[in-house]
Amino acid sequence: MLQQATRFADAERCFRRIVAHSNHPRWRLDSVTVAEAYNGLGAAIEMSHTRLDEAVAHYAKARAAKPDFFVPFFSQVHLLGRICDWREWEQHFELARELIDQGVSGGIGPIFALAYPLTRDQLCTVTRNRAADVQQRAAASRAQAPLEWWYSGLWLPSQGPSAPSHLEKLAVAVVSADLNARPVGQLVQGIFGRLDKDRFESL
Repeated sequence: MLQQATRFADAERCFRRIVAHSNHPRWRLDSVTVAEAYNGLGAAIEMSHTRLDEAVAHYAKARAAKPDFFVPFFSQVHLLGRICDWREWEQHFELARELIDQGVSGGIGPIFALAYPLTRDQLCTVTRNRAADVQQRAAASRAQAPLEWWYSGLWLPSQGPSAPSHLEKLAVAVVSADLNARPVGQLVQGIFGRLDKDRFESL
């Protein structure tokens, strides 16, 4: 929850407490919990954009705890590229390509995948996996807050011609983690400029 709320420093502290007890005879955490904790610790540190070599080490520990948990492997490979550590690049990507050919992409996104030496079919696999993940998350969100809840108090087309005029335009919202003063935020401005103001209202 802390990670999702972008409270990465707090999340790091929690994950550190978990891994500190991973070998304690009283707790005896299972391999899944240990792997998830090390993976979360690596991700929390990575999102601080500092100590990236430490994040790599935690991803490696996650893989060691549960070798068939491939999310930290792809995160580790991506991060090694960011810090320009090419010592095992070929071996890493040989395994990465094999996994993607098997339909496993470990949470890697299609944008980052464009930077890697992947075939078109492999890129499609990565994109399909990400789309499936987004669909699953969206379904979970709808289950918690049904679509009707978002429409409560708003006019719907089925209500007929008595609709208030200020809701006759289609409202369009653009949501991204990369807006702000970043390339995505700069490039997306053209979309708003080209919207037909008579038909659309941007939020």
